[in-house]
Amino acid sequence: EKHVLISNASTKGFSLTCSPNPVFSNGKLTIKAPAGEKLKVVIYNELGKQVVIAFEGVVNTTEEVSINDLKSGSYTARMENTKGVITEEKIIVSK
Repeated sequence: EKHVLISNASTKGFSLTCSPNPVFSNGKLTIKAPAGEKLKVVIYNELGKQVVIAFEGVVNTTEEVSINDLKSGSYTARMENTKGVITEEKIIVSK
């Protein structure tokens, strides 16, 4: 599956961060985007297989999502909208 990464110019105001990273416990993703933006945050494993949709809907500037259900391993969280991938964050989970 091919992912189109949107240019930096059109991604201003968007961010996706994981804390703590690496995740030992109480991991969370913080999603920031302009209010009213419709997006999806999908977590993929190291083989590129979708593991879970962490968030899908309209953002109210900042959303926090628990990722405590992830097993130990390496993941990539991708923030996507209808135009493509806005940004991504590498996540290491070590439990």
